[in-house]
Amino acid sequence: MTKINRVDVREETSPKEKSLFNVEPCLKVEELLKSYKLESLEKFACNFDRMKDQCCALSAMIGFAITNLKLPQSEIEQMLYHVEFYKLATHTLTENEIQVVMPLSSVDCHFRQALQEHNKKCPVFFVSGYGEMIKPISFYTENKVEDEYIIDFNNWLVYMIERHHEIRTFFDFCAECEHDAVGKCKFWENASQSLQQIRSTSTGAECASETRGYLRGLEIRCKIPKSLDELKRGS
Repeated sequence: MTKINRVDVREETSPKEKSLFNVEPCLKVEELLKSYKLESLEKFACNFDRMKDQCCALSAMIGFAITNLKLPQSEIEQMLYHVEFYKLATHTLTENEIQVVMPLSSVDCHFRQALQEHNKKCPVFFVSGYGEMIKPISFYTENKVEDEYIIDFNNWLVYMIERHHEIRTFFDFCAECEHDAVGKCKFWENASQSLQQIRSTSTGAECASETRGYLRGLEIRCKIPKSLDELKRGS
């Protein structure tokens, strides 16, 4: 890992404190990652998103590129943390997930706390993960997919919604939203319960058909940006 001067990171709990996070350095890293991934496909035959490439030389290349930028030290550190966390996951992790992933990673123990904090503060990873959850909904409603895959998707979406209930609380996107409730998003909780009811009352082709029908009528009402482009416009 490129050397980072350690800084004290206080835990932020209130929406006002969370909103102070400067997202611009992380968005800059995403642009670097995007350009380097394209270069890797052309020159290095290295897909940066795959687990086997976590220690890819491109990580060091991006690290050197960041340290050469003429930016405040605090932004440089944040960008380097973002690169390091990207090697763990491309989306925000739950508390349980990070406790499993971190000990298995090659991250220096001195930096693990900083990366755990970045996991809870960086809206780029959160919005990326949210996009990964909702984008498949359009795919499964707009394309002809075999019944077994629709049923699998029903199960997967219920699981993702359960994760979402936890990780959304790390950020303030849901503040003052009509669907916000203690520990749950009422909109996504209703969606989860409907999908589970379909599974419990029908099987096979009937379950697939009802799942398709429900997803077609699902109008996503949420204040969370659906893409990084939306996040950029709102930052």
